[in-house]
Amino acid sequence: MERTQRIVCIGQACIDRTYRADDAVRPATSNPARARHGYGGVARNVAESLARLGCAATLLTAVGDDADGGALATHTASAGVDVRGWHYSTARPTGEYVAILEPDGELVVGACDAGPVEEIDAAAIGAWEPVLASAAWVFADCNLRAEALAALIAVRARSTFRLALDAVSAAKVLRLPADLRDVDALFLNVHQSGRLPAAPNARAHIVTRGASGVDVTVDGATVHLDPVAAAPVDVTGAGDALVAGTLHRLLAGDGLLDAVRGGLLVAALTLESPASVRPDLSPRLLAESRHRL
Repeated sequence: MERTQRIVCIGQACIDRTYRADDAVRPATSNPARARHGYGGVARNVAESLARLGCAATLLTAVGDDADGGALATHTASAGVDVRGWHYSTARPTGEYVAILEPDGELVVGACDAGPVEEIDAAAIGAWEPVLASAAWVFADCNLRAEALAALIAVRARSTFRLALDAVSAAKVLRLPADLRDVDALFLNVHQSGRLPAAPNARAHIVTRGASGVDVTVDGATVHLDPVAAAPVDVTGAGDALVAGTLHRLLAGDGLLDAVRGGLLVAALTLESPASVRPDLSPRLLAESRHRL
């Protein structure tokens, strides 16, 4: 297939259930909270944000053959994402992510039932290889099984697309293989970084430090970037927005540092929205917000 400027995202699509406590969360007891239902999943959020920013985005994922899976596909397609490659499982229901938040929107604890994404294996990656080979960038999250991640990196080694990965969590970062030399950009937070058995040898890694900003390391040299000031409403999806904003700028031709700065702006805009993907995210909103950098 002819290579395009398309970005292909692979990984989780799930239902988000967020509970924001009315007061400081107290463990081992019931906490009054306000509930919100939405559409999430790391790869899905990245794909939707990219599409809203004007990029050609494809999402490859697995959901249940159920009402939630159908709603996820309909919503994601309505944002402009190509969802034609989805797998609909009859063995598992659509995955869910539950987040408990403090009143200020900070995450207390999150729990994820990955659901049918666990069915994506090395064979599935192989079947998708023609789609991957035609992309400029491929992004995947570590909700994928270790064998699928290894297969994807192997496809990258014999292809021309560039590959970005997101560690997702302190538990799922352990699914990454030791050799990441064919990974062009690895996104992870400082806690996930500490779980790796050795320093990551990806071509670049972007380590988020919450309100302290981001460390970008290329060729052994690290540059710290401060966050874009924001008035947070909900932290859910902010890390995914950073990935999407960075990939959006890399696709446009920016160098990595400038691309991550663009990602920090998209993350700030998303922090100020109650949704995992800001519904009014657009090239126009981004252009109007450039002064915040």
